[in-house]
Order: sequence, then structure tokens, then C-alpha cells
Amino acid sequence: MTPHRFRLLAYDFDGTLVDTKEDIALSVNLALQELGLQVREQEEIYSFVGHGVFNLMKKALGESNRCDIDFAVDVFRKHYRVHVLDRTKFYPDCEPILDHFNSKLQAIVSNKPVEFVELILAGLNRRDSFISVYGGDSVENKKPDPEMVVHLLKKHDILSKDALIIGDSPQDIEAGRRAGVATCGVTWGLRPRFEIENARPDFLIHNINELKQLVI
Repeated sequence: MTPHRFRLLAYDFDGTLVDTKEDIALSVNLALQELGLQVREQEEIYSFVGHGVFNLMKKALGESNRCDIDFAVDVFRKHYRVHVLDRTKFYPDCEPILDHFNSKLQAIVSNKPVEFVELILAGLNRRDSFISVYGGDSVENKKPDPEMVVHLLKKHDILSKDALIIGDSPQDIEAGRRAGVATCGVTWGLRPRFEIENARPDFLIHNINELKQLVI
């Protein structure tokens, strides 16, 4: 793997840096219970994550359900605020990687509501590792639209050739590609491995420590 001198590392959040899936699944099921609906298996809920909270609850409710999605989202948010840090933790070796690259600019570009990204980073004592934190409601268009990445580049006066986006989903790869930045897929996240492989990122890693070989 040929090393590159990237100035900015832009990480996805859920499924890339932080393992949030159990707290999300719990909060979805608590919301479904409050709405008088049948709960879902955890693994099924995990597959709903990555497209923002509205799509998460839309899928959890099911196509035939007539419950107001905006109301369901509010119920989910209420429960998730309580349980957002019950089991959530960094994936193995992610915190040492953030320290290793502390001379670089590091940022979060997530489709998760920014409120929850900030709560988790504060709770895990890691907010200071990032120059900027973007959530799905920080800009008008979520990934795979490149708006979030483009905004980040402009905010910090970074050329696209000097940035790398790292994520576990095709949405991350498409957003990076459309923004003109290099893309790195990871295989330990929430999406099946074949999905990230089929997205054809510029780089593919199976352990976060491989970033040390890619970025200098």
C-alpha cells in the first residue's frame, strides 16, 4: 500500500469509528413499544442504520404502517438521548489511531443527527480530537450527496486531493468520490463486506491500524 500525504482525514461515525448499534437497536425497539408496535430483531435494525434517523424509523415502522414518521422519530430521539452511551464504544484501536494522527486535521462526516454525535464524543471524552463534526442535519443533503464533504473542505481551506474519507458504507464512498476526495472503505462496520467492496473505494482496509500504512 503506497502511503499518501493527506492533510485531512474525514471519518464516518457509526460502523467506522464507534460501535453504536446496540444502543440504536434498543432505542428503536423502545420507540416501537411506546407506539404499540411489534419490536424487531437487533440484526434487522442494524441493517437500517446509515441513512439518517428518518430512514431508520421509516424502515423500522415498515412500509404498511401508517404511523406518522416524524412523531416516531421524536419518540426514538427521546429514548436514544437516555441510552446513547449505554453500550456505545470505540471500535478496537480507533482511539490510538486518532492519537497517532493528531498532527492531521480530523473530522466527522456522519448521517447521524449531529446532536447524538456530539453527545457520544463528549461522553467518550473525544470531542477535542476533531476540528469539525458534521451530522445528517448539519447540511441540507445527507451522504451520498457530497455537500457535507465539500462544506468541510471549504471551511478548512483543504484541496480535495489532500483529503481522505473513511467509511463503512457505499454512501461514504460515493460522497467522497463526488466531492473529488480519496476514499477508504472499512470492512468491520455495519454494512456487509460485499457492499463496501462493490462500491470500489480507492483503498480498502480490514483493520484501522492499516491507516498507518496508507497515510503519512
